[in-house]
Amino acid sequence: MNRIIRIVAMLLVITNFAVAQGNNSGEIYGRITDEKGESLDAASVSAYQGGVLKGGKRSDLNGNYIIKPLAPGTYTVKVTFLGYPTQEIQGIVVRSEGVQRLT
Repeated sequence: MNRIIRIVAMLLVITNFAVAQGNNSGEIYGRITDEKGESLDAASVSAYQGGVLKGGKRSDLNGNYIIKPLAPGTYTVKVTFLGYPTQEIQGIVVRSEGVQRLT
């Protein structure tokens, strides 16, 4: 059986304007599951911009993760978990004017 990692339903990208700090920042969040829909805790999720690591997290017990703060721009997200092939999602755009859902 081919083992895969998937991001459930959608990868969600939400951004916020940090008024107090006077700058724009955003976040990427989602949920990591296996092919059966079971949550994968401690999966490594990393956000890259132009090939440079900009942030990363491990998923929690429910497979959820949040990577923040991120500057507006286009990112590639890589997900790794022992025993599974690395998954890569390219072209994730973080903006400062609202919520964007990616399928």
